[in-house]
Amino acid sequence: MGKIDLEPLQGFSGQVGDLIVYGYGGNTYVRRKPKRVMRCDAVLEQQERIAGVAALYQAVKAGGLLPIWKKAAQGSGLTAYNWFVRANQKCFTKDGAVGDFGQLVLSVGELALPDRLELAPLGEGEWELRWENESIFPPCEGSDRLAVALVEDERGFVVKVPDIGDWQRKHCRALIRLPTELQEYKHLFVWFCSADGDAVSKSKHFYLI
Repeated sequence: MGKIDLEPLQGFSGQVGDLIVYGYGGNTYVRRKPKRVMRCDAVLEQQERIAGVAALYQAVKAGGLLPIWKKAAQGSGLTAYNWFVRANQKCFTKDGAVGDFGQLVLSVGELALPDRLELAPLGEGEWELRWENESIFPPCEGSDRLAVALVEDERGFVVKVPDIGDWQRKHCRALIRLPTELQEYKHLFVWFCSADGDAVSKSKHFYLI
């Protein structure tokens, strides 16, 4: 910025080439027009990251899991979408892909997961899930139901909730059999929900091999 005394520009206000002329306090000043500011890499990376989270959120909605996130967001002042982003954006890379499926959550809630959840393959399209109930804290009950979801991300996110039957916390085991059309899915998420469906636990990820 500089003060000028050129008579032709006294009282002028506007743009001359790359210069901006303006008046202030009875004087005339000139400064260069600022160059277009490029968005920094960090901003672009965050935009890609959020785009990836948003794509997964849409798949979660299509898979019927939106009520879980609406319940989690109640009383927080956040929408279900905002709560989902807050819970999962750290799992995505700067390219908008999931960098850590182990930290990703498809459900969140006040129920506790059982102790020592373990998944073992039994055969093609079949797995056994085992756990222990050494510590059951309220509001957990033996009647809590097991719920599972599958995630596929090779061609864009898809979330499927297969029918696995009625397995409860007190059973300490469950057999998971997937139909042929779902056996290409490699990411399994498991959680528990109360018998009335009003309370859920945080989900846990297993990689299907």
